[in-house]
Amino acid sequence: MRSVTAQGHRLTLYTYTEVAGVPEGVELADAAAIIPGEAIVAHHSGSVALFSDRFRIELQRQGKGIWLDADVYLLAPLAVDAGEHLFGWIEPGVLGAGVLAIPPDSPLIAPILNLFEHPYIPDWLRFSDRFRAHCRKWREGEVDLARLPWGVAGPLALTALARRNGLLGQALPQDAFYSYGWREADWIFDPARAIEEFVRPGTKALHLYNFMIASRKMRPAIAGSFMARLQEEGA
Repeated sequence: MRSVTAQGHRLTLYTYTEVAGVPEGVELADAAAIIPGEAIVAHHSGSVALFSDRFRIELQRQGKGIWLDADVYLLAPLAVDAGEHLFGWIEPGVLGAGVLAIPPDSPLIAPILNLFEHPYIPDWLRFSDRFRAHCRKWREGEVDLARLPWGVAGPLALTALARRNGLLGQALPQDAFYSYGWREADWIFDPARAIEEFVRPGTKALHLYNFMIASRKMRPAIAGSFMARLQEEGA
């Protein structure tokens, strides 16, 4: 969060409960004013990333500004022209949703929000996943959104809908926000590796993949590692 305010941006943190340790300059807002807490749904794995996909799209529908995942480290200011989309490739052929801006009238919004408001089996899933989902629907009488594949309302939806509506040309290169993949997330604990390895001329942010580092990030970091730098910045 400090990396965002350091780039001159206003930052709003939406929460459903009180939280401690929020950096100075970060504004707090009631998440329930956007979507009531009783609407929270988790993926069958237990992750609430599924609900965060709904929340970020609802913010876009309301014109609340650029969405940033809390594990995004900002290296340069972000800007998006009116009517334009802001997203980037997270891997070849897949758009990421960790940095996201969508115009309120974008054709990407309604199909994603409808997944939550009127659950359906989207045609952007693989045939095998759609087949299994239809079998469950036949047995249970409804679509179980929590048991659809990971990313059904995130990268999978974003990529398919952007392609369908001719918007892939607006996607920034992978180096913009995702210059390394989740399998490399442990680099931040290694003092022999530096942030410069992942910063290219067009890099605006680094996605730190919290789900990969969560079990270690609160331990004292090795001096000289990027994690040590993060801990120092947060002290």
